[in-house]
Amino acid sequence: MSIASNVLRRAFRAATSLQSFMLDELGAAKVDAKKMAAAFDRLVNRSALDQRERRRRTFQSIYNRGVWGKDETTRFFSGVGSNPAAAEFYVGQMAALLERHAKELGRPLTIVDLGCGDFRIGKALVERLPALTYIGCDIVPELIAYNAARYTSARVRFQTLDAVCDPLPEGDVCLVRQVFQHLTNNDILSVLTHMPYPCAYVSEGQPVRRIGPVNPDKVVGASVRFDWRTGRGRGVELNQPPFDLPSQEVFRFSLPPNEVIITERLDLTSGALAKGLANKASAVSR
Repeated sequence: MSIASNVLRRAFRAATSLQSFMLDELGAAKVDAKKMAAAFDRLVNRSALDQRERRRRTFQSIYNRGVWGKDETTRFFSGVGSNPAAAEFYVGQMAALLERHAKELGRPLTIVDLGCGDFRIGKALVERLPALTYIGCDIVPELIAYNAARYTSARVRFQTLDAVCDPLPEGDVCLVRQVFQHLTNNDILSVLTHMPYPCAYVSEGQPVRRIGPVNPDKVVGASVRFDWRTGRGRGVELNQPPFDLPSQEVFRFSLPPNEVIITERLDLTSGALAKGLANKASAVSR
């Protein structure tokens, strides 16, 4: 089916949905502009809630079915990217960076881990940096409850939230490790737009051979954008459209046979940067 046909079908479904919603909300009587605008706002809000529910159910299903694998030591498993070699390298590199941030601030850090998953990485960071305060966030309520029951302390807490649309907890540094690869481009823009942090460290898997258009979009789910079996395609590249963010690679780890995990630093202090992201998110959503 052509792109034009898809656009027309979506437009027709949207118009039909709006018409049905207007009749449900306001009846068949003639309505004024203010009432129509209010009804449209409610329709948009309902659509956002539907998308939020879909994201939550998607990741609940992934964990419940063990799509990313299983580990006998835990009920929840976030995949091979948190396996010992990759985790040890990441924690060593990130701990050094976080210590540098703490020295610059002259006080202990609070880090926010968006998509904390099974907490294997977070736990290792907390053990490595005894002055650190850690806030682990994830969309799956059962996962957060599981982590909270086992690991909550004076320095560690967990919060259930959808990073795409929920307010994010305050902190000094944000970590986003292999999360964006499972979201749509517009979802990624939404997360970036309302990050209240000076900087973020984003880690994403990339194929060994980058082939094809940059940042191909995808539906929310367990899969990634590139073919990890052959190591070809494109992953999430934040310095390319539709994101176009200034980023700095800080380290990388090869995950044999066909993947490399690249961690980049994003400076989020610029007001112009935040405004640009908001404009991009609005453009993608239209």
